[in-house]
Formats: sequence, structure tokens, C-alpha cells
Amino acid sequence: MTARRRQRGLAIVEATLALPVLLVVMMPIVEIGRAFVQYAELSHRVRAATRYVAELALSGTTGVPVITAELATAATNLVVYGSTAVGGPVTIPGLSSAEVAVTLTADNQVNVAVTHPYQSLVAGLLPGLGFGADIVTAITMTMTATQRPL
Repeated sequence: MTARRRQRGLAIVEATLALPVLLVVMMPIVEIGRAFVQYAELSHRVRAATRYVAELALSGTTGVPVITAELATAATNLVVYGSTAVGGPVTIPGLSSAEVAVTLTADNQVNVAVTHPYQSLVAGLLPGLGFGADIVTAITMTMTATQRPL
């Protein structure tokens, strides 16, 4: 056996030992990055829905904001689907319209709030690796935006 052939075999053994360690180190980095991207997207959608409702909440010349069921549904769709119409892909995996609340505050300001549990890419693997099942839902993304009606 030549020295070159032994070196090639050694490289394969080293790669097999190092690859699982690298994957375990990279997995949390990818998950944290993914959580930040989803939080930024959720934040953007909530602010857009708040602006949308704030522009349309004042009806007539009374100066009193009113959030109709249609307006609340359109704002909820804007957060969930990225459009006021129902349908299309969901902007954040697992986000549903039940997690979105469109209300008026006591001082007549528009408030849009979302509470969504982060869904991990490796959620099914963690309990199998010895982590508790509650670690999967440990991160809850909560975003609230309030704006005065225009």
C-alpha cells in the first residue's frame, strides 16, 4: 500500500468524524437565523396591516374610528397571506388568522397584534436527541403595532 493511498483513506475517516460535529454546530446557527428572518417578516406584515387599517378606519366626518368585520378580515389576510384577499402561500410557516388580533385601543388607536410560536426545521429531531418536547415551542414571536387613524 502506498503512502498516498493511506492518506486518502485517512482523509475519508477524518471527514466522517468531523461532519456530524460540524452539522451539530451549524444547526443552531441556521435555526437562529431563520427565526430572525421570520420575526422581521412578521414585523413588516403587522406594520403594513396597521397602516392599512389606520387609513380606512375613519368613516365619514365623525372622526371616530370604526373597524368593521371586513376591514379586520382584510388586515388579518394582509398579515397571513401578504394580500387583503384570502389565499396564496402563507407568509410565515404555520401562521393562521386565529393568531392575529385587530382592535381599537381605549384612546381610539388601531392595534394589530400577532402571537405565533416559532416552528423549527428540526423540531421532530430534538426530542429524539434527548431534548424535551417543550424546546420546540420555546420561542414565541409576538409583534404588536399601534397607530393613530389617519
